[in-house]
Amino acid sequence: MLTLFRSRRVYAAAAGTLLTLGCWLLVRTMAEAQPPGRGAPRRNYNGAEECKVCHTQQTALEQGVSLPFVMLDEYAIWKTLDKHAQAYAVLRGERGQQMSKLLKSDVLKAETGCLNCHAMNALKTSPQETFNPEDGVSCGGCHGPSSGWLTEHTQQAWRKLSPREKEERGMRDVRDPVTRARLCQSCHVGNADEGKVVTHAMFAAGHPPLPPFEVATFSQNEPQHWRDPKDVPFFHILHDVGALSTTGKQERFDDVRKILSKYRQTNVDRREVNTFLDLYSTSEEARKVLAQYPFAGAQTYQTRLALMGNVAALRETLRLVVERADQETKADPKTVWPELLWKSGEGPSKAPGDTELRKLAVNRWGEIAMAHSDCYACHHDLQYPGYRQKRGYGYRLPEGGVVPTTPGRVQIRLWPLAVLDPAVRWAGQTEGTEKATVDRLTRDVRALAQACDEKPFGYPERVSKAARQLMGWCDDLLKQLRAANLDERELRSLLRDLCSLDALAYADYESARQIASVFQVGYNELKPPAAQDQEVRSILKELDQQLNIRPFTQRAERQQLIRKVILGSKYEVPDEALKQFWQAIDQKDDMKLLLSLRRNKFLDAIRNEITNEAMNEMLQTGVVRELEKVNDRELDSAMRKISTYNPDRFQARMKELGRALGGR
Repeated sequence: MLTLFRSRRVYAAAAGTLLTLGCWLLVRTMAEAQPPGRGAPRRNYNGAEECKVCHTQQTALEQGVSLPFVMLDEYAIWKTLDKHAQAYAVLRGERGQQMSKLLKSDVLKAETGCLNCHAMNALKTSPQETFNPEDGVSCGGCHGPSSGWLTEHTQQAWRKLSPREKEERGMRDVRDPVTRARLCQSCHVGNADEGKVVTHAMFAAGHPPLPPFEVATFSQNEPQHWRDPKDVPFFHILHDVGALSTTGKQERFDDVRKILSKYRQTNVDRREVNTFLDLYSTSEEARKVLAQYPFAGAQTYQTRLALMGNVAALRETLRLVVERADQETKADPKTVWPELLWKSGEGPSKAPGDTELRKLAVNRWGEIAMAHSDCYACHHDLQYPGYRQKRGYGYRLPEGGVVPTTPGRVQIRLWPLAVLDPAVRWAGQTEGTEKATVDRLTRDVRALAQACDEKPFGYPERVSKAARQLMGWCDDLLKQLRAANLDERELRSLLRDLCSLDALAYADYESARQIASVFQVGYNELKPPAAQDQEVRSILKELDQQLNIRPFTQRAERQQLIRKVILGSKYEVPDEALKQFWQAIDQKDDMKLLLSLRRNKFLDAIRNEITNEAMNEMLQTGVVRELEKVNDRELDSAMRKISTYNPDRFQARMKELGRALGGR
């Protein structure tokens, strides 16, 4: 049954009064952390309903000075267009219910483990948590427990805090490439300590295969509810103010006012200029604060995110192996090995004790290992000649090296190895460490391959030791990448590296998809001549069709389904209001367009009337089934492209891209 949050008129009046008086700040303190005991205070997760007070544009405090930093329509983008908001709803859909029947357990119940990824269930550790599992993956799932910063982050002084100071209050630094990548990969790769494991039984029951995860491309296709660092007006304001050399008080005031007006796209008043100058009294102070944000390398930020995210994906894959292979784990064994709780054909049994589970983990290691193994080692078309014969069996390494494995033995799913060449070369550019890095990688991968080859899936303790060793290599490489410079010349060179890899790098679909995805991200940050751009874009379009480089390829169809359910609801939302909102999503740098959303009737409804529960109920009226059909078509398309992938054709296209980029 649909529910109303409040009537629009009553709520608007009440909200206006609360905001004017500042009473809403007191309301928020009710969700603050529990009194700290020993060690750090507990941080609790608040629901998306808390966030929408400001992040729907309508009555956000200090709207003018906030827009250069955030867009204030983030909640509406997430709720209507982001698949994370529908993560719980799909469990209630046809596929989820069919999985429940096959698994003989309700996927909406905690014991299956599905809610840990689909509804942040692993985070609900306290009665003070206010998030609603029906919201799927909501704001706190990415940005962190907000009880320590929900009030403070609405104030301008918050922007002066360092990422570390914000993290101490519970806010994750999702601008940091490694932090963001590891956060996303905790679900999209897996994290056993958090109970985020897609078991072999789940796959068999119908869970879609987890594709290679290139974090920059996936982030852009959520769709984004944020600006890239190079497009954040606030960063440009700090940069320009930091460059001022004026000393006179009135002259500085006038210069700052011009800068603020330029990026606000409107004339700012004296009060706002004085507020800014109180916070950033000198040019040095502006430069100091700006240095805390990823603005210095903003022009190649997405490429850094893609390459560092790929190394992080390798690390998180290995971490999953380590966590699941460690029979002495300090984590809850029921969380680490959910498949051990199931009796054959009977669903989950009464939970055995930890000691019994540890013994079962040794005896059933092969079943456990399948969750992190290469699916297509077994599930593939038997073609001859096929790329498996050409590729051989083993792990391909940078500079064309190969660590062989035994044919017929299932390998760990190490698709991130495909894009290590440019990352290793980039990391070693200043210190000449490239050869030493590759030699160490070769040694560590060989140790892992040998541990897995001793018997099918290997001995868990030896696999764990080898995987942990390779994790250390990843950590050291990420440390080097953080310090490495990536300018446009270096970026072009890295893209050529991707185009000139040996045939083994392109031999399988998952590697090819990762390579093409990283190339596309990097190329989007170049400034090529028009003729070159036309040729490259044409090839990339063909590769996109061959490999599904962009996930959620039918997002436009999904958007129209959401539009249909909103316009068909009892809420008064004009179609024109939805179009204006979606236009603003595509034109994030248009400040005037964002300001025009202040009176947008859709945002007014999503803030004041359409509760999360109401939105979920609206989606269940046949829309989830239609959304699932869209997902099924995307999955069917991807599986067909996997089975028809042609490595020779892909390598030829990559060589064409290399020629189009020109000489070094």
